[in-house]
Amino acid sequence: DDISLHRAIISKGWVSWQMMTPEVKGITLKTFGFNQLFQQRKRWIYGATFLPLYLFLLLKARALYLPALIVLFVAFPVYGLIFFFLRVILMSINGGKFLKMVEPSRKFPIFLIEAAGHIIADFIGFVYFILPSPVVWKKRKYY
Repeated sequence: DDISLHRAIISKGWVSWQMMTPEVKGITLKTFGFNQLFQQRKRWIYGATFLPLYLFLLLKARALYLPALIVLFVAFPVYGLIFFFLRVILMSINGGKFLKMVEPSRKFPIFLIEAAGHIIADFIGFVYFILPSPVVWKKRKYY
């Protein structure tokens, strides 16, 4: 939806940019349960297939990080742990910068937990995407 909206705005000659301030923060409803979460991820991954190729490949590499990390951890456990915690720390720092712009009351330790969860959710979302199940959105099924 966001990509289609962005392209429609650009096609009409308007300029679009992302602002990260509390004044323009949009509030959305959270998903309830894992099924809704991964239905949402499946929609997002499908939408990502319409991105320029270089962005799509970057997102795919991000989703494949956890399987690569598991292989590394089995072969070289110390390096696997180092790369896992390095990514968690980097995601926390980077994500923390953006979240602090829109929600200044957030504390750093929560970013560590969220980053670890994102790594796992990215992989599960990718697996869910390749499963031959429909996406249900607004009571409609998409295959």
